[in-house]
This record gives sequence, C-alpha cells and structure tokens, in this order.
Amino acid sequence: MEKRTELKIGVGNPLRLGTYVAGNTVYFAVNVPDDREARLVLTDPSGKDIIGIVDLPVSERVGDVSCVSVSAGASRISGYYYEIGGEKYIDPYARRISNGVCYVDYEKYNWAGDMAPAYKLSDLIIYKLHVRGYTMNQKSGVRDKGTFRGLMQKIPYIKEMGFTAVELMPSYEWSESLRNPAAELRNSREASLSMLRGNVDIREVMRANAAETSDIPEKKNYWGYSARNYYFAPKQSFSASDDSVTEFRNLIKALHKAGIECIMEFYVAPGTSVTYVLEALRNWKIAYHVDGFHVIGMGVSRESILEDPILSRTKIFMDYFDDGQKSKIKRRT
Repeated sequence: MEKRTELKIGVGNPLRLGTYVAGNTVYFAVNVPDDREARLVLTDPSGKDIIGIVDLPVSERVGDVSCVSVSAGASRISGYYYEIGGEKYIDPYARRISNGVCYVDYEKYNWAGDMAPAYKLSDLIIYKLHVRGYTMNQKSGVRDKGTFRGLMQKIPYIKEMGFTAVELMPSYEWSESLRNPAAELRNSREASLSMLRGNVDIREVMRANAAETSDIPEKKNYWGYSARNYYFAPKQSFSASDDSVTEFRNLIKALHKAGIECIMEFYVAPGTSVTYVLEALRNWKIAYHVDGFHVIGMGVSRESILEDPILSRTKIFMDYFDDGQKSKIKRRT
C-alpha cells in the first residue's frame, strides 16, 4: 500500500555509504554496480506502507555510488530499502533490519554513566556464548529467552562465576537459510566477488545454484557463520523488542555496569571488502561501545585492522599473528 508523503530531495554525500542523519534530513548512499537501474523506496515505521519513491539515475552517480538527501517536513524518515535491477535490495550498511526493511538509526541513546572496565588482556576471563542458545533452555530462568534482553538477565550469574568478559558468537544480521551448505561453501569465491563490488545481498550468486539445490530441503544456519551478512545491524531475531539497536545498547551498558566487557565475534567471508569490515568494526565500537572483536575467516586483513587508529585501544583477537603483528598487539595489553 502507498501513503505518499511530501518529500524534499536534495544532494547526497557519496563519501559515506549507508545512512546518517543531520537535523531532520537523512542522507542515503548505496553502491550500484554495472549501471543498473535503481531507486530508493521509503516506508512508514511499520515497513508495510510506502511513503515515497526516489529514482537514482545513472547520470547522477559518483562512480557507482548513488546518493541523495531526503527530508519529510515534520515527519521522520524511518524505513527504507532499494530496488536495484528490478529486485529488492537490502542496504549492507543498514543499522537495523526487520522483515526485509532497513531502518534509520537516529542515535538518541543515553550513554551517560557508561564506562568500559578496560581490563588488561592478561586479566580477561572470557565466557563465549551464542545469544539465542544460551537462554533458550527452560531451566535458564529468564523471561526473554534467546534474546539480548534475556542475556542481560543472566549477567549476575556470569559475574558470580568470575568472568570478566563475554564473547558473543555472530550477533549481527546473517542469513539463516542454508539450503545446500556444500554449494554455499563451493561458491564462496563468487559470493566474495559480489561483496567486493558492494552487492552483499548475493541472491544472484545463489540463484545460479537453484537447479542444483531445488530438490534439497532447506536447513537453518544456527551458528551465524554465513556468506551472507549485514555487519552493521544487530540481529533482529535476537531481540525481544522491535528495536534491536536499543536492546543491544542496553546489553552493553548493563555488562559494563557489572564490570564485564563485551567482545563480538565476526566471521569474514573470503574476499570481503577490507573497507567494509573496517567500517563495520568502527561502527560497533563507536555506536555500541563494544570492547573488542574476535575476527575470523579467510577474508581477514590483519594489518588493516591493527593499524586502524579508531580501533587502536580496542582488543583484537584473530586466528594468528606474525611477529610484526604481535608487537602491535602488545601495545593493547
């Protein structure tokens, strides 16, 4: 259904992919390779009603980047997605994703009083867990099972056991559909190429395997180590509320108050853009106050992460480091 709202369209900023807010104006930028037709679809907060559509002509792109600014007067721009090449496309830089719709993050969170414990590496006692699985058991004793809020209710127990940090297995958005695990692994190179070009939504790659996988029952990716990830958004299905962004921030603030650090595990598919990974880690550090990252996968650029100035005081864990990289790690101890 369409409920059109009067929109004011202006010049965008190609230097900042995704969305950001300035006053009552939202800036949008997306990578559209191969001169494909594209348009920005804006929705109401429910994501069900379209309030406006903005064409993104090839002639106005900076390289492959389409960018616009949009304001709606007294109304607030909320939901959005793109249509690229005639198909729905989820913004890989979206800060929140729910039911196939991206949402703008207005970042009005109160971080007052939040202070990271800032333990030395030698003082870390890490409890690694899966957010959904950790509290799903009936004996877990929490109300909001399988969610960030449910994990908050286990903080006293984690603290009582003496842990100084929790490591969350993938808690960003990732595809739970896994029709043919072997085919997905075999086609990781194609998926990675798609991500390098900015097309993180790799439906075109997976469609090429449709004939091979059509007769295989779909399985669920439970753990989160996927070729299809949206690294900027907290996983909505791990949220007890409609607002996974605020719920995850509440979790971090509660952990810090209890003297517990939060480390996030990131699986990086082979060939994933170094820029995309760095920007995602920076986002979680700045917007969520995350204390560290355990970055795994064949697509990891160790030097780029260790040399990033924004992450210079952030704990970094990887599969291995060479001697030169180990010296950079020592600065963080």
